[in-house]
Amino acid sequence: MSTGPLPRTLDFRRAATREARVSGSLRPGDLPRLAPLLAGTDGTIEVSIDFHRDEEGRFLASLAVDAVLPVECQRCLEAVSQTLAPRSELAAVWSDDQARHLPASLEPVLAGEEEVDLWELVEEELVLALPPFSYHDDPACIDRLAPGGVQQEVPAEAPARDNPFEVLAQLKRDQDSGE
Repeated sequence: MSTGPLPRTLDFRRAATREARVSGSLRPGDLPRLAPLLAGTDGTIEVSIDFHRDEEGRFLASLAVDAVLPVECQRCLEAVSQTLAPRSELAAVWSDDQARHLPASLEPVLAGEEEVDLWELVEEELVLALPPFSYHDDPACIDRLAPGGVQQEVPAEAPARDNPFEVLAQLKRDQDSGE
């Protein structure tokens, strides 16, 4: 893939008609909805988009994203690298009605008469591809939580309370021994 920056916008229909290929890179900090979900702004995002038309005349794009992003480990709360590689087949539509009639294998992109924001497409794919929970793979993460690491609160034992039935049990014992 290219090491240059990914263009911000592109005419989806023109690119599909020319069967263009667009590739480039982004920084996680460039994507405002993705950035708060990460544990930092380091990371790499490489994007490749192949535009084409299908036999039914639809304007399509094959989107491939390869990203290594820092997310927070849910065990130790430190940064861990998460590798994501979402792939999508997108179709340009001009209305919600057209989007409803697309095959399930195609994701609609509301193109309208304006250029499509490629960064938003990539951001949406990455947000959807992020796992709900991330963990370090190595056992050292679990070891950090061993004694000496994060301490868990141990509930204090409840004070012993008088058993109201102890009196009845004592009376029964006295009665059994006296007979």
